[in-house]
Amino acid sequence: MFPKDETELIPKLEYPKVILPILKSNIHNKIINGIKNGILDKESCSIPMDKLEKYELIPYWIFKWMADNCGVFDNLNMILCDLEILGNSMNSFKGSPRKRFYLLVRTYFSEFYRFKDIYSIFLNKLKHHGLIDKKAVTEAKKLFLDEFNIFMSIRNRLVHQSINWKGEPNFDLNLVGMSNELGYLVLDEKSGRLFELQDILRDITIIYIDILEQEAHKMRNIIQTLLNTWADILKDYAK
Repeated sequence: MFPKDETELIPKLEYPKVILPILKSNIHNKIINGIKNGILDKESCSIPMDKLEKYELIPYWIFKWMADNCGVFDNLNMILCDLEILGNSMNSFKGSPRKRFYLLVRTYFSEFYRFKDIYSIFLNKLKHHGLIDKKAVTEAKKLFLDEFNIFMSIRNRLVHQSINWKGEPNFDLNLVGMSNELGYLVLDEKSGRLFELQDILRDITIIYIDILEQEAHKMRNIIQTLLNTWADILKDYAK
């Protein structure tokens, strides 16, 4: 769970040190000057390729790839934070707490899927500029997908490859949540105990946050390794 006064469970990515000097000395200044002089492409929010020297392209592409991934991790952190808030104080949000829980989880999976697309864009850019061939792109994508598909299998186990959500915690959430939405309370038939929606949400969010956080940490480590590996492979082009 989140430490007090912190909103990040997933740590930041680190820019590869092997090409960091070029980013700091050259590209950083061009980004700042681009903002001042209006050179930045407002459609893509990036520096036009013709404004960069050839040796600056690799550090910039890796920076852009890293920045896009960081954006996804930021979103995943916010979703995990919202799940924790929902589990502790469902009235902090408007609308159905039950529906919000499933919306947050589905949004998490949608964001996570962007890692695959972002990596494909990076590889295709390298291929387009003749730095790697089609075979290398195919092999690199396959290696990534082998790891990525493990996460997707987690998703399939959670939602059972359908619109239905499996497991007793989901059954309880839907039974009590839908009953409350219709104006009914749910009591234990034997003890007469009231099933509180907040208690159910607290239990299920703890389960899901733990699963989703673990997978995000794994993906963060995979992407950090890829960043460092590609920077090392391509460093000679950044001279």
